[in-house]
Amino acid sequence: MPRLRPSPQGTMRMATARAARQTGEARRSKRAATDLSVGFREQGQHGTPTRLVDISRFGFRVEVHGLTPDSIVWLRLPDAEPKMARVVWSDHKATGCVFVEMLDVDLFRRTIRSRSTEATIIAGPWKPTAA
Repeated sequence: MPRLRPSPQGTMRMATARAARQTGEARRSKRAATDLSVGFREQGQHGTPTRLVDISRFGFRVEVHGLTPDSIVWLRLPDAEPKMARVVWSDHKATGCVFVEMLDVDLFRRTIRSRSTEATIIAGPWKPTAA
């Protein structure tokens, strides 16, 4: 009996699903595409402009490469306290992160509608100061 081979699209989906399982990066919800400009900086350094590619209430992808998986970053969205996230993966183009605590639905909706450039991503052991 001949063996059936998956289509190229099926092969790609299987590889993507396998990679997601291996990195723990399986999606809990669909991410909304954004074109938000954000500043990225390591603690104590000057910021570098980059782009928030997409976001969900569970995580985000940003055009920053070379971050170490399991390292901590902070995403400061306009009119909100910084949100801690863990780097899940990083390749030569972008980095995917998962929020430690899911984003509030209202903050998520404001973010995907926003055209603000006030968002900042901070890499490292940054701790918010008490107000």
